[in-house]
Amino acid sequence: MEALSENMAVFLGLNKSKARMDSSMLDSSCKNMTSIELIYTVIRNMVRELRNKTDWELPESYLAYLEKSHQNKTIYQTKTTEETSKLQFLIQQAHDLYAFIKGHADVENFRSFEHLARLLKEQSIPTKDGSVMPVEGAKLTSQILQNPSDP
Repeated sequence: MEALSENMAVFLGLNKSKARMDSSMLDSSCKNMTSIELIYTVIRNMVRELRNKTDWELPESYLAYLEKSHQNKTIYQTKTTEETSKLQFLIQQAHDLYAFIKGHADVENFRSFEHLARLLKEQSIPTKDGSVMPVEGAKLTSQILQNPSDP
């Protein structure tokens, strides 16, 4: 394949020292997400789908997921020292959102709900007090949900 690609590039007179912008953007959007980014994205997708496809009144704590600046603040402006607490907070929010939705057949058919349920099953551990804890990174397998765009 590489030889064929090289021959085609020579035949077409392509300058291979430059990458197409859309190709690099496609590659970056398919990368594995960090745990914080993954959980945030799964919650955001669920909130958006609830907002667009239902007339449900969302709890106040989830309305921020509809704001653009919230993602940057939550994911990209997190200090290394805050990562553990941020991960714990997000996994608990995912669990609470799941509990809010569970039992509503019309919503349980949403793709974003499937991702939310899968995320919690694979990456959280219920505690005795009813909360959840994130699974340690070393205990996660390669078979878990890594990107809701490519489950």
